[in-house]
Amino acid sequence: MDEGTRPRRHRSMALRDLLLISLAGLVMFWIGTVTGAFERVRQWISSSYPGHDDEILAAIGLVSLVLLVFSIIRWRDVRRQIRARNTAEHRYRTLVEGMPVVTYVLGTPHEATAPLRYIAPTIRELLGFSQEEWIADPDIWKEQLHPEDRDTVVAEADRARDSVAPFSMEYRMVGKDGRIVWVRDEAVVVERGRKGLWNVWQGVLMDITERKEAEERFLVAENRYRSLVETIPAVTYVDLADELSTTMYVSPQIETMLGYTPKHWREDTTLWMRAVHPNDLNRVVEASARHNQTGEPYDQEYRIRTADGRWLWVRDQATIVQSEDGHTLVSQGVMFDVTERKLAEEALRESEQRERDAAEHMRNLDEMKNTFLEAVSHELRSPLTSILGVAVTLEHQDFPEAERRDLLDRLAANARKLDRLLRDLLDIDRLSRGIMTPQYHAIDLGALVRRTVENFDVPATRTVRVDETSVTVQADAPKVERIVENLLSNAIRHTPPNVSVWVQVRNEDGGVLLMVEDDGAGVPRHLQKAIFEPFRQGPTASPFSPGTGIGLSLVSMFAELHGGKAWVEEREGGGASFRVFLPSVQPYGDGKLGEAGSPPPLDAATAG
Repeated sequence: MDEGTRPRRHRSMALRDLLLISLAGLVMFWIGTVTGAFERVRQWISSSYPGHDDEILAAIGLVSLVLLVFSIIRWRDVRRQIRARNTAEHRYRTLVEGMPVVTYVLGTPHEATAPLRYIAPTIRELLGFSQEEWIADPDIWKEQLHPEDRDTVVAEADRARDSVAPFSMEYRMVGKDGRIVWVRDEAVVVERGRKGLWNVWQGVLMDITERKEAEERFLVAENRYRSLVETIPAVTYVDLADELSTTMYVSPQIETMLGYTPKHWREDTTLWMRAVHPNDLNRVVEASARHNQTGEPYDQEYRIRTADGRWLWVRDQATIVQSEDGHTLVSQGVMFDVTERKLAEEALRESEQRERDAAEHMRNLDEMKNTFLEAVSHELRSPLTSILGVAVTLEHQDFPEAERRDLLDRLAANARKLDRLLRDLLDIDRLSRGIMTPQYHAIDLGALVRRTVENFDVPATRTVRVDETSVTVQADAPKVERIVENLLSNAIRHTPPNVSVWVQVRNEDGGVLLMVEDDGAGVPRHLQKAIFEPFRQGPTASPFSPGTGIGLSLVSMFAELHGGKAWVEEREGGGASFRVFLPSVQPYGDGKLGEAGSPPPLDAATAG
C-alpha cells in the first residue's frame, strides 16, 4: 500500500466508528420499541424503585447523550490530527520530491522480495524509470546495477540487512537509455515490524556522476603529469611555503640522483638543509626564504651531499602556485644534476688559467732570456775585452818585469772569470738534462771553504770573514767549491761595498751547514724562493754588472745533487743568510768514493 493512503484510511476509520455508534443506538432504540423492552425496563424500574423511575430514565438518557457527544468530539479530534498529518506529509513530500535526490522506503535494503513502499518521482530524472515502473518490478534495482559492481553491492546490502547497520556505498547503475550513472546510496533502519524486527528502511540515492567524472579526469591528468615528471631526468617536488619548505611530494628520481628514498626525504623535514654544502647553505636558505615570503622565482645552483657521501652540483628552480584570490598554496620546483657541467666549467677555468699561466710564464721566460742574453753578452764581453787589451799591449810594447807580471795576472784573472761563466752555462745544461754524475770523496769541508775564500778574487774594498769548523763529509769537492764561489759572488754583487760578508761552516744533525751572510738590505720575502730559479735575478748593487742569474740556481742544484738543499732567510740583526745543508753521508753515484784526506786539487783555475 502507498504511504500516501494512510491519512485517508485513518479518516475513514474514524467516520466509520461514529456511524457505528449512531447505528447501534438506533438499532437498540428500535429493538426496544418493537419488543417492548423499554416498557418492561420502565416497569421493572418502577417496581424496583417506586417513585424514582423518571430520575433513572433521565440518567440513562443523559449517559447516552454523553457517550454520543464524546464520540462526536473524538471524531473531530481524529479529523484534526489527520489534517495536521496530511499537511506535514505534504510539506515533507514537497521537500523530498523537490530535492535533486531520490528518496525511498522499503522493507529491507534492496531485498527483491520486500515490497518497495515509496520511491520519489525523481527516479525518472536519475535513471529514466517512472515511479510505477520501479515499484512494479521487484528485481529492477538488481537488474540496473552495473555488471562489474553487482556482486559487491548486493553482498554489502545483505550484510547491512543482517546486521541492521547503516548502508552506505558508491556504485554504478545503468539507466533506461543505457547511460552509466554513478550514485551514492545511503540507507538506515527507521521502523520495527510486528515481531520487533527492524524491517523498514529509509534511504536516498544521490547522482554523483559529475563528481566521479571529474575525479576520473583529475586522475587521468594526475597520472599523465606523474608519468611525465617521473620519467624526465630531474627531481620534481612540491613544498609548503613554510620556514622549513616542508616537502609534500617528491618524485622517485630523488633516490636515483641522491640516494634518499622519497619517503625518507618527505618525513625528515631537515634533511635538505643538512645535505646542502656548508659553504652554500646560507645563500640557499636566504633565497628560499625570499621565495616563500615574496613569491619571487627561486633559482639556485649549489652542492648537495648524496646518501653515500658524494657531493653533487644541482640547479634548483621553483615557482609559487597561488589560488585564484592570490593566496600562496605551494612551491613547485624541479632539481637538475649539473655536476658534469660544473666539472666541465671548472676544467675549462683551470685550462684557461693554465693557458694564462703558461702565457705569463712564456713572457717571463722571454724577459729572462732577453735579460740573460744581455747579461751574458756583458759578462763575456768584459773579460774578452780585457784579455784582448792586455794581449795587444804585451804584444806591441815592452814593460818592466813587475808591470809585465801585473798585466799577466790581470789576463789570468779575466780568463778564470770567463772560464767560470762558461762552466756555469755548461753545468746548467748538464744538470737540466740529468747527465751530471757527482764524484764523492771524503773531504774536510771547513778547510775547503777557507781555501776557496782565500783563492776567490775578493775586491779590495770588501771584507769576507770566515768562521769554519773542521767537518769531514762525503762530497764532490769541485761542486762544493762552486757553491761557495757562487754564494760569495752573489753576496758581493748584490750588496753595497760597505756591507760585511761572513762565511761559516758548522755541524748540524745529520750533516753540515754552510752559511754565507751579509748585513745588507736582505732578500724580499716574495723573492726568497724565486731567486733560486734559473735566470731569475734580485735587486743588485752593481747595475753595470747585473750577473747572469744562474749562480744561485747552480747552488740549489748542486745541493740537491748531494741530497741536501739550499735556501735563504732573514739574518738575525738584518741582512740575508744564504744556507746550504749537506748530509754527512752521500748516496753512492757512478763515481767511486775516495779515501779520507786525499781530496782532489782545489785550485780555482782547475777545479770542476
